[in-house]
This record gives sequence, C-alpha cells and structure tokens, in this order.
Amino acid sequence: MDEISSERWLRIQPTRNFNELPNTVKSKERYQRSMNDNELWLEETRIIIKPQNVICQINVWVKDGDTPRLLAFDFSIQEIIYILNGRQKLRQVSLQRKLPVEYVNLPQSPPDQNMKHLKFFIDLYYDDFGAFNRRIIN
Repeated sequence: MDEISSERWLRIQPTRNFNELPNTVKSKERYQRSMNDNELWLEETRIIIKPQNVICQINVWVKDGDTPRLLAFDFSIQEIIYILNGRQKLRQVSLQRKLPVEYVNLPQSPPDQNMKHLKFFIDLYYDDFGAFNRRIIN
C-alpha cells in the first residue's frame, strides 16, 4: 500500500491465464497445471490502482517455497513472466525477489579453519531477471 497525496493506493501485479501466454512458452504441462490447479502466471510489471477499483477478493497460493499451501485457494501461481531483450520468458516465482547470491549454494566453511574465506558474487555479463534493477542494497 502506498500513500500518494494522502490517498490510499494498491500496487498489484497483473496475471495471465494459459490462453494469454505467448505460444513460445505454452506446453502440455502448463496446460494441465492451469486446468488442475487453476494456475495463473504472474507478470513482473506492477500497476497502481485505487482500492475502490477492486472488484472482489480471491485466494491465491503463490508457490514460492515460503508460503505454505493454502487449505482453500481459487488460483495458484508458480511462474513469473518477464521480458528479456524484447522476448517474454518464464522463471520460477520463488526467484522473483531474490538476488542470485541468495539462492546459489556455496560451501559454508573454508577447507582450512585458519584460511580466510571470502564470498563474491559478480554478475558481469547480464542479469536476465533484473534482480539488481529492482533492489536497493543499504
């Protein structure tokens, strides 16, 4: 929720159903998930609306690994649609708000306890999910 000019606004992310997916990412597996789990696909874009423009409330299970399965849900979301070089691609929604260093598994301790162990994550070529474009590191 944002406050702009003392009015309340909601920041939402649009979703798409299977028929609205680009043909390049449609598959039999995604079709089955859309039919069995009422799966939708989340877009990376965000829009701002007024609360009075909300039509109804629904329960959506975002399968990000952090959210437990809801007992009753209307829709589920497992993948996010993002744009890279003008093409739409899909990625697991669990990676949406994470920097690569947060999900890359590295050894936790150096081989020798007296040895200094420094961890670096350098993304020199490209970041195809845009994680660094949307996160401010304090």
